[in-house]
Amino acid sequence: MNRGYNINERHKSRVRVEALIPRDDSSIVEIECAPADYSASRIAHAVEDADAHLVDLLTEPGEDGNLRVTLRVRRENPSGVVSSLERYGYTVTDVESRITPDNDDQLWRFLEFQRMLNV
Repeated sequence: MNRGYNINERHKSRVRVEALIPRDDSSIVEIECAPADYSASRIAHAVEDADAHLVDLLTEPGEDGNLRVTLRVRRENPSGVVSSLERYGYTVTDVESRITPDNDDQLWRFLEFQRMLNV
C-alpha cells in the first residue's frame, strides 16, 4: 500500500547501506545472480560452509535484470565466504570489511611496532 511516499533510488541505497553498517565482528559481501538462481537457503549454506554466520540478507533488483544480494556475515576476514559463494556459482561484486589484505599487513606491522615500544 503506497501512502504517498516517494522513495527515490538514492534514498533506497542510503537506507540499505545504513541497515548494514559494518561492525567490528562482521563484513558485508554483495553478490549478483539471476532471479532464477536466487535461493536464500543456498546462499546461507554457502556462507555456513565457510564457518561463518549469515546475519543479514537484503535483495534488490539490479540494473541488468539480475538480483543484487547484500549479505552481512559474522566474519572479520570474508575471503573464505567469498571463495565459498564463488564455488556455489554466485558472482561477488563488492566486499566491505574492516580487515582487508592491505590493512591486515599494516595492522600486524603496527602491533609489532607497538610490542617493541612496550619492551
